[in-house]
Order: sequence, then structure tokens, then C-alpha cells
Amino acid sequence: MKVPFPALKSHYPLLRSLRTGFRDLLQRGAARCAKAIGVNPVMTNWALESAARRGLVETVKAALRVVGDIGFDLRYGTDTTRSVEIHRQHAESYRATEAASLMSLMRKLNLPKGGVFVDLGSGKGRVLLIAAQLGFKRIVGVEFSGELCEIARENVKAFSRRTQLAARIDIVRSDVANYLIESEQSVFFMYNPFDEVVMARVLTNLRSSITRFPRRIWLIYGKPVHDEAVSKSDLFSACEEFQIRGTRFKVYSN
Repeated sequence: MKVPFPALKSHYPLLRSLRTGFRDLLQRGAARCAKAIGVNPVMTNWALESAARRGLVETVKAALRVVGDIGFDLRYGTDTTRSVEIHRQHAESYRATEAASLMSLMRKLNLPKGGVFVDLGSGKGRVLLIAAQLGFKRIVGVEFSGELCEIARENVKAFSRRTQLAARIDIVRSDVANYLIESEQSVFFMYNPFDEVVMARVLTNLRSSITRFPRRIWLIYGKPVHDEAVSKSDLFSACEEFQIRGTRFKVYSN
């Protein structure tokens, strides 16, 4: 005999309570098990919460992305995966771009390697290292945090020892809002490093540069939170959107 749908509504609070209680029980049990076998319980709780929120398949994909990023650091002796909180107005905390996603995107784009590649808000420098792997010979990272600049320089040294790549990688400590864009710089990257206030300054600087030195440029914008500001600038005539391994990119060109 089928139970009428309205009759089920009276049981919703009980079902929700049971689900919450069961989830809490799993989390406590998983934390105890993780501690017993030496696994970080924070990661276990994250996995359970992620599975409840996004489903098992998406959780597994996210975990594999993290494993891939850790593998990048292990392979090259670098420190790029660990996030860093940034407490400064208009700035976002450091979160590394997923290595495999960017590699896949860059191979799709096949951008000219003759110009200078610039990462605006370069953090620990992972994107700079990937640009070197992809054939760019001159690469610049612009970052205001002295701590992150020092980590990035150490990462460049470690990466160079392991790979023997001949690319020139410069780490410039500067506020991107005040950074003077050079005439040879043609490919720009950012992974949501700042808010719309700084974005407006960066777009103004880009416009000024191509007015003084007319050339074709590309802007690769990962996690494009402020893409509306880029579109409204009328600086670019073309835009492509990509969703790769859970990371969203927009690629602009003039």
C-alpha cells in the first residue's frame, strides 16, 4: 500500500535528525579510525562532509586533484600546494592553481612562446614553473607578499635543479596595481588574486601598455570571480571559457 505524499511530511524533521545524527556518528568514528592508523582526521572529516555535499564521485575527483598537486611538489622539490592566508585589503588568500588543469588548458591554447609570460599575483610560483615547462623562455611573477616571494624564489631554484630548464624566471615584489607592464609582455595570468578594485587598476595598466606599445595580448583568468569587470573594460575582443578538471578559466585576447 502506498503512503500518501502529504503523510510523509510529518516525518521530515525526524528523518533530518536521523541523517544528522548518523553523519555525526560517522565523522566521530572516522576520526578515531584515522587517528589509530595515522591518517589526518581533518582530511577524513573533509572527505565525509564533501561526500555529503557534493557526492562521492566529485569528492574523489577533488581528492585526486590534491594528490596530483602534492605529486607536483614531490617531483620537483617545491612548496606550492599549501595555502597561505593573506590579511590585506583587496587581496585574496593564496590558493595554488591546480597544475594538471593549467597544463591541459595551456596545451589547448598553444599560445606564442616568443613574448614574456606574466603571472599577476604569483604567490609561490607554481604557474611560473608550469610556464617554463611549456616552453616560455622569459617569465615574470608579480607578488606583493615578501614571504611568498621568498618561497617562490626557493621554488624556482629547486625546480631548476631538477629540470635543467633554461627559462629566465623573475620574481618581482610589487603591488600589481602599480606594476609597470613592459612592451615584451604578452601573456598574462591571474587566479583570482585580488578584488574588483585592484582589477580595475590592472585593466587600466594593460590598456595603457597596449596603447603605448600596440600588440596582441592574452589574459588567462582562473576562477574568474570578477570577469564582469574584464568584459566591461572593452579591452578584449574575444573570450573563450573552459571548465577543466573542476577549474573554470576565461581566456581573453584583443
